[in-house]
Amino acid sequence: MTTDPDPTAQANSLWGHTTGRGLADLGVEVVFFSPGSRSTPLVLGCEGEPRLSCFPVLDERTAAFLALGQSKRTGRPTALICTSGSAPTHWYPAVTEASYSGIPLLLLSADRPPELQECGAGQTINQVHLFSTFVRGFHSVQLPAADSESLHSLQSILQLAYTQSTSHSPGPVHLNFPFREPLWPSITPTPTQLFSFPTLTESQVEAGEIKPPIELPQARFPVVIAGLNCPPHLPSNLDHIPILCDSLSPFRENDHPARILR
Repeated sequence: MTTDPDPTAQANSLWGHTTGRGLADLGVEVVFFSPGSRSTPLVLGCEGEPRLSCFPVLDERTAAFLALGQSKRTGRPTALICTSGSAPTHWYPAVTEASYSGIPLLLLSADRPPELQECGAGQTINQVHLFSTFVRGFHSVQLPAADSESLHSLQSILQLAYTQSTSHSPGPVHLNFPFREPLWPSITPTPTQLFSFPTLTESQVEAGEIKPPIELPQARFPVVIAGLNCPPHLPSNLDHIPILCDSLSPFRENDHPARILR
């Protein structure tokens, strides 16, 4: 298949920058990535976003568990990036743990374009629904394009993935990004065509963390136990209630006056 290399490289660059900016706009702060050529647009796009802290990790399995720990610590989604082929399968142990523990993760895997699928191309496997029911959602992202409709579609996918990851049943979400070569232009362009997300308010983000609202039973001496999936902040109607914090609870970082550490 022949394509004009310059528009392809420019679209890949714009796609990467849009992804990096979109993740930061949504509240992602940390990205772990493992080396590989096919994921170049995503890695460079995220590294070019000053609000993201990007950490290279040689081994995908290690990167996934580092991301899992980061999300456990903060209660917010951490992003993972890897190249195509068998690379994302090394995330599987951490993905299954995140699924059953309710830990939000955003899994960004690069992939070969459609014309290199099912033809014996190297570093190519079927990555569609790779993690089956262990993810809260799967999104097959279209090939990069520089028109505004495609960019807004990418932004909508990122926003939906973030919402799925942080909903009342938080967990990992998989986004699969195919890229054609050349993966990056020889001269990096200024991303003048980026479109901003509507900024999510804090109440919108927190709305996905506590569903339904906590209702206290009729009791003379109620006690709340804050476990692993407890958000770092609780509704004001709990201000007068003793809160026992599990050793893994993010509420341990709160300065609640009735917090009890065990």
